[in-house]
Amino acid sequence: MGLFFIGGINGVGKTSITNSLAGRCSKIKVLSGTEELMERLGIEKSGYEQLRRIPEEEKSEAFAELFLDLKKSYQRNDIVLVTGHYVKILNGRITPSFGPWYGVCTAAILVASEPNMILKRILRDELEGSRADRGLFKTDSSMEEKVRCLNNAQILSSKILTCAKREYKIPGFRIENPEGQLHHAVKKLISVVEGGSF
Repeated sequence: MGLFFIGGINGVGKTSITNSLAGRCSKIKVLSGTEELMERLGIEKSGYEQLRRIPEEEKSEAFAELFLDLKKSYQRNDIVLVTGHYVKILNGRITPSFGPWYGVCTAAILVASEPNMILKRILRDELEGSRADRGLFKTDSSMEEKVRCLNNAQILSSKILTCAKREYKIPGFRIENPEGQLHHAVKKLISVVEGGSF
């Protein structure tokens, strides 16, 4: 069984990439780390404010238990992709998300893209109403400040991936997801989850 953490900042395309890959292979299961965590903590799917009020240590412990349970419950040939974040962004503040769950993973993967492109995706999602308000930026943030925030969050995400690789001795990969080239990102993810001997 392969258990992969697929992380990246909001709007980078984790869901699009993983769902596209899962649609090609029945042995691949995609789980939203946030939704799984909320279920474990007894929070409704729309209860993001409630989730934010829970201490980080409690969330980290629940996330680690989730990964241990996943490792036990899936078949040997299954591939499980858990999407999540290396950092959390709330009202322009960037908070690292680091915990022992990395040590349970077969590998950790960072999905990255140009901050300008990510912001366009976020704004498009807001216009279409396809995502709940994420509360990522301060209400008075300029476009430049938002791009800078996303860039800083992505830099910190990369540093956390490096720390996870070093501390937990797991392979780590970076997948670029440029606008309009989803198929390239999916191909790279396929090569990581199916081609590597970890």
